Amino acid sequence: MYVYEVKTFNIIEHANTEKYLNNPNYIISDKIFCNPIKDKITGKIREATREEICARGNISILENGEYFENGKIIKVDYNQELGYLKPTWNSKVKQWIEQATKDEQLEYCKQEILKNTRELLVFEKSGFSNDELQAKIDVLVEKHRILSEDIARDENLKY
Repeated sequence: MYVYEVKTFNIIEHANTEKYLNNPNYIISDKIFCNPIKDKITGKIREATREEICARGNISILENGEYFENGKIIKVDYNQELGYLKPTWNSKVKQWIEQATKDEQLEYCKQEILKNTRELLVFEKSGFSNDELQAKIDVLVEKHRILSEDIARDENLKY
């Protein structure tokens, strides 16, 4: 049996629990809890929910894409349509951001253009066309152009 102090939920005693019986400042339990809390309905000690842990100020338990607001944990799933190379959760602004540098994104576009162009050439050599693949290449080429311009503009600002 374990004796928990009600104010701190620290374990006070492990073996000798008799002197704490009927004392409202202590709760006796046969379990050890990582995040103990007194249940408002039963008066017994139990493991705190994730929301209760966050309400105590411990938001380190939140996973990527989660934030705590108004007593609730809110989950923001990453939207694949954002198309980030390295999606990263920014808990301060509560949104997903792109962590990849412009150079990394540029290199990724180059590799994807090459890969898709190779696939398109295989189709064309077979006597077929692939409009879907061509559209994909066109989007990558445009993204590559925009990134290149951004990098060039940034480089010009340095001088």
